[in-house]
Amino acid sequence: MVARDKEDLSGQQIGNYEIESHIAARKASDLFLARDVKLERLVFLEVLRTTAEEDENLAARFRRRMETVSQLKEPSIAVVSDLDITDDGFPYAVIDYFPGTTLADRLAELNRTQGPMPVIEALELAKQLAQALGVAHAAGLIHHDLRPENIMLREDGAPVLIDLGLPIVLDPAAPGVNGAASEMLDYASPEELEGKGITRRSNIYSFGVLLYELLSGHRPKLPVLPFDIFPQANMPKEEPLEEARPGLAGETYRLVRNCLWRQEWSRFETADELITAIETAIFAEQELPKAATWTPKPNRSFLVIIPVALLVLGLLGFLILRNARSGQAEAEDTPAAETTPGDVAGVATNDPAVTPSPTATATIELATESAGEVAIPALSPGPGREFTVEDTIDFDWYWPPLPQPGQHFALYLIDGDQEYKLGALTEPNNGISYRLTVDGADIPVTGENLGWQVRLENITGGGVEVASDVIPIIIRALTPTPSPTGTAAPATPTVTPTLAEACVVSPPPGWVLYTIRTGDSLSNLSERANIPVEDLIAVNCLPNDLLSVGQQVWVPLAAVPRTPTPPSVNPTSAPPPPTAGGSTPEPRPPTTTTQPEPATDTPEPATDTPEPPTKTPPVQQP
Repeated sequence: MVARDKEDLSGQQIGNYEIESHIAARKASDLFLARDVKLERLVFLEVLRTTAEEDENLAARFRRRMETVSQLKEPSIAVVSDLDITDDGFPYAVIDYFPGTTLADRLAELNRTQGPMPVIEALELAKQLAQALGVAHAAGLIHHDLRPENIMLREDGAPVLIDLGLPIVLDPAAPGVNGAASEMLDYASPEELEGKGITRRSNIYSFGVLLYELLSGHRPKLPVLPFDIFPQANMPKEEPLEEARPGLAGETYRLVRNCLWRQEWSRFETADELITAIETAIFAEQELPKAATWTPKPNRSFLVIIPVALLVLGLLGFLILRNARSGQAEAEDTPAAETTPGDVAGVATNDPAVTPSPTATATIELATESAGEVAIPALSPGPGREFTVEDTIDFDWYWPPLPQPGQHFALYLIDGDQEYKLGALTEPNNGISYRLTVDGADIPVTGENLGWQVRLENITGGGVEVASDVIPIIIRALTPTPSPTGTAAPATPTVTPTLAEACVVSPPPGWVLYTIRTGDSLSNLSERANIPVEDLIAVNCLPNDLLSVGQQVWVPLAAVPRTPTPPSVNPTSAPPPPTAGGSTPEPRPPTTTTQPEPATDTPEPATDTPEPPTKTPPVQQP
């Protein structure tokens, strides 16, 4: 028998497992360290506090989520090896044991000894957690309570989620968004504290609070004075990380800020975007100069700042005026024929056929005069990629420092001595990643000896700060298909296939092959799994969003309907195939009605429901 007070079960035995100690108390369950008396090994036991008779829906969700977790293959997600129920009706899961401690204990130890965690170590740990969340979200699982107490660390420091299979249980007595009873933000997202359903972006908010704590040693502090609160509704009202831990890269500050927006739509949308931003921050902290960050000095007196600022401005104005006059005098004394823009890269100045643009001149100067200058990393399309004028081409690059006012990234197509500007960007699409999409019909020139280059340049003067390497690219015009008989035939355009067209079905971990039934649609499947329809189309290489009965597609496990279509009522013959005009579906036999899932938990397929009509997929009953 299992006692109601789960914290006092030492020495009791549940099935083959003898409980040794209580590890953690959750909202709806308890975690124990136990020993398998048959195999003589240690395991974790996650025991639900509610019996199946008391809350059938909660018990069913617990079992379904744990079954989904058991199918995931991710080092940062603990392995669920068994599911069972105690003699008195408490469901429990057996989780593979590993030695370690909780992240909360690790943070407490750091605060006592050395202070905040080193930035690279914190970002690497956060990246592993984000990867685990990405795998879980793809399988339709939303973490119920992401906080340091619920994250275990292996002996090597790697984080592990051992409570991912627990169902989401909202606390109606939770404090308000601003945490009236606390001086710091809670890990729970604002929408959860308001009693709303939680989503993937809710996990990203909790992740942001956790990352803030890893970097600063404490959760984000809330303001105590009214004038400390930003008036904009979309601005974070907690103490910025720039104040809590100055000196980090600007990309690290943007990473944390883009997790902690109050509005869901302002945060990172997916775990993949989050991982990209983390990798960007790691890169910025390790390799590139850190972007300028604002470190406020609230105790500085304005009576001192203003005179100093005026003095500095006066000195700058004097120096600028003196340099301008000096430059003008030098220009008057220098012969005009001594140097011209054409004298670059060994090209004669007096060659009338060569008239490089100011942008090209600045680029060459950048390459020749700035030895060792870091080039803009150009990602795609790679060298030698082929396209036609009917293709849409995505040009991708990244650069951590944001463009300064008056600067932008300009994309050029180079054809020998000629170059064509295809477009410009002033802000990244995501973190430090830039993408400029160009329609092939807008490409001004075609050929095999083309190249593309991106430059960070001044908008007005065209001066280039830094540029990427020139990447070879091939753009072909449409060619007519010759007639097989040699006679003239109407020209039919042929499109050279590109690598983008070679779509390969590659389902993420946790996805299953599902057979489409009557009434299914991509929108319904995506809604159940809480993912965009576009993700289903991309993973399955579908040409559009139309489905047919009997078609098989890969979907997250949560997208599979809980109550599939029952088998045919004819026990002696197989169901007739559908006709072209369709057939009237058999009436559904009455089934046991289960309480619907709350909006906070992504529906998942019931794999242990005893009723025969709920087996997936439908099979002929004997």
